[in-house]
Amino acid sequence: MGMKICIADNINILMKARGINSLKELALMCDIPLTTLHHLKNGRVPRSWQAVAKLAECLGVSMFYLVFGCEDPVHAQFTEKLLKEVFSGKFEVQINVQKKL
Repeated sequence: MGMKICIADNINILMKARGINSLKELALMCDIPLTTLHHLKNGRVPRSWQAVAKLAECLGVSMFYLVFGCEDPVHAQFTEKLLKEVFSGKFEVQINVQKKL
């Protein structure tokens, strides 16, 4: 079972959630060409994944979330494990200070 790419739907959902009313407004806000956003909203495969990464960052979500509409399961498992360790008191932080010569 593969994951479904749903960038267009996710752009709509995220724009609505953030009160962004138009693609033009989103393009200006994220410094992404309006034509690129139109292509994404029309279901075209992006020429540049850098634009997708920039859009995800601008909207405050991961690139994985923007593309698939859910968090990366591997990342989610790692985060859950890390949080359990931190809150169980088993987590240690070691800081090494090095002098620059």
